[in-house]
Amino acid sequence: HKILDVGCGKGELICRLYNMGFENVSGTDEYLPEEIDYGRDVKVMKQDLHKIGSNTYDFVMMHHVLEHIFFPEEELKECYRILKNKSFLMIRIPIKAFAWEKYKEDWVQLDAPRHFFTHTTVSMELLALKSGFKIFDIIFDSFAFQFEGSELYKRDIPLHDPETQKFYVSKEMFTRKERKVFKADSKRLNENKTGDQAIFYLYKE
Repeated sequence: HKILDVGCGKGELICRLYNMGFENVSGTDEYLPEEIDYGRDVKVMKQDLHKIGSNTYDFVMMHHVLEHIFFPEEELKECYRILKNKSFLMIRIPIKAFAWEKYKEDWVQLDAPRHFFTHTTVSMELLALKSGFKIFDIIFDSFAFQFEGSELYKRDIPLHDPETQKFYVSKEMFTRKERKVFKADSKRLNENKTGDQAIFYLYKE
């Protein structure tokens, strides 16, 4: 199957997939300085989806990309166009749910101004419908970061150490009991479909 990773950066994921046995993988990221060729037909193209032929791919994925796109409906329509029939588009994005209600402006995945949109399951259903897709499945995959990062913001602490620019280590910022609660709460929220990020499988008939 022919797989495309949209907004893939330098292509770490497609290289991992190739090493796992997926031989027909490529990526695209229009913000790269130049195309990257890893050999064996594993490439990261520097182009937007408009330049890709119709009915080209069996599977397209976007990992935390759609929230950075100013015209998401147009992007999904392009994904629909480049996909073959009976194929899937996988989208992973932050979701406004429990963490948003709890933390509001301190919710770590607001990530303004880098995120143009923060979606809900309803907004994703509308986007899918307008672009021709049907939602096949939704899997919530949030983790403790929704609490750890938001708690830091709530305390006016940045995610990165100002001097080293490295991420703060959670075990240095929170007690073992707090981290255990964050992890358990994240698991419960995913089971209840109220975690703060999700994977949407959109199907093209």
